[in-house]
Amino acid sequence: MAPSRRPRLEDLLPLYAARARVPWEVLEDRAVLVFPKQYGPFERLVARLARGPKHVRVTLDELGTATWLLADGSRTLQQIADELKARLGESVDPAGPRTAAFLQGLRIRGLVDFYEGPASADDSLRGLTREQGFLPVACPKCKAEVRLHEEDAGKRFVCPRCRKLSRASRGG
Repeated sequence: MAPSRRPRLEDLLPLYAARARVPWEVLEDRAVLVFPKQYGPFERLVARLARGPKHVRVTLDELGTATWLLADGSRTLQQIADELKARLGESVDPAGPRTAAFLQGLRIRGLVDFYEGPASADDSLRGLTREQGFLPVACPKCKAEVRLHEEDAGKRFVCPRCRKLSRASRGG
């Protein structure tokens, strides 16, 4: 049996990228993604004992946010790279490989899918709403509103604004 090889980044550029069905929103010009934490067997035990969060909140930087918003299924990775270079200039060079590597990382985590033709991004979970199980919590340090999954109420979180570790109150 031949060993499986990872695709070269250049081979991904003609593919179309579309956001997967993931809760997300844009706060203060940054995309915030929320997805279930994937633990190994030992990590799962430690997380259960330490009452660790069940969901991961990732706040993307300017380049990541722009890439995320462009991954709507109507553009190839090359077109996304070209658009990023037009918007952000030389700071994204080399645009093609950087875009492909970033989107490949999101694909490995199940946040983006690749298609050979145009596709539709699943934005049905855009906006972290109460109906989706997200509760508003105020950061005790900077008072910014953070939306945490109801399963993570009472657990620690990192505020996306002040970057301080805080504990969410169960009040919601």
